[in-house]
Amino acid sequence: MFILIMLIAYSQLVYTCNEVSESQIDYLESLIDSGFQKSKTYNTRTDNSDFFPNGNINEEPIKYGMYDFIVVGAGSSGSVVSSRLSEVEKWNILLLEAGDFDDDFTQIPYTYTLLHFSERNWGYFTTPQKNGCFGKKFSYPLGLTMLK
Repeated sequence: MFILIMLIAYSQLVYTCNEVSESQIDYLESLIDSGFQKSKTYNTRTDNSDFFPNGNINEEPIKYGMYDFIVVGAGSSGSVVSSRLSEVEKWNILLLEAGDFDDDFTQIPYTYTLLHFSERNWGYFTTPQKNGCFGKKFSYPLGLTMLK
């Protein structure tokens, strides 16, 4: 799989650039290699304590100020809603997203399979069903990142 991702990434780079430098290829290789290594050692999330300051849910919350609208989630809907609301200049809008910004690695085609096993995934699983999927639970990957 690693070699397939490398070939696809390389072909995408060649397709989008007239000339490909050795440093660009080295950069892509290092991105994919580090993403692959991280995915092999990733521990699935068991709770959301890492979203609290210092992992302590009893700690004093951070005060962000006053807003006219607070949009939770920068997915496809939240981004559009917050963008449309921001067209009215007198309104203050806060867009909350638990994830980080995307980077060059997330822009490489077909690396999304590695992102399932990274901090860019919520780590959800399906609930085992009595009459479906042989009663097993499965990974339910959902993105945890925001475009720059």
